[in-house]
Amino acid sequence: MVKTLAEKYAASLNRELSNLPCGSLRFWGVSFGRPYDNRHEIVGAEGESNLLRIRFNEGELLSVWSPSGLKASASVFQIADAERVCWEWYYYGRPQAPENLCFENYVKGQPGTFTDALAVEMLSLNLSKSKGFALLLQIVAFFRAYLAQKRS
Repeated sequence: MVKTLAEKYAASLNRELSNLPCGSLRFWGVSFGRPYDNRHEIVGAEGESNLLRIRFNEGELLSVWSPSGLKASASVFQIADAERVCWEWYYYGRPQAPENLCFENYVKGQPGTFTDALAVEMLSLNLSKSKGFALLLQIVAFFRAYLAQKRS
């Protein structure tokens, strides 16, 4: 049976769970919350047809339609492109109940997103795995994107 890219990505993520980084997330250059303010940890993934679903440690769910360009290792988690991304989470500090479920949808090219940015990117401050200069470059890139977002 031929597997779709989303199914292959889910299998790859599930094999690498213990090696994946933790950190805050950005969708087409737009940070969820304040950058480096959250620590999301991938706990599982499923793929069906063109839909990749990635589960996180606090009940969050990231759904990615037509994902391509997955990079997943101890130091990086990125999805280069997608048609659409939906981030679901329970309002932090409240019970995980249907009335506290929140979501944000991002569509490729929608106003407020950066078309030259990655569809999904995890910003990780795992100092034990990062070299000082590489970390500095990552922080500089973040502040450039953050300032560009504030100006628009």
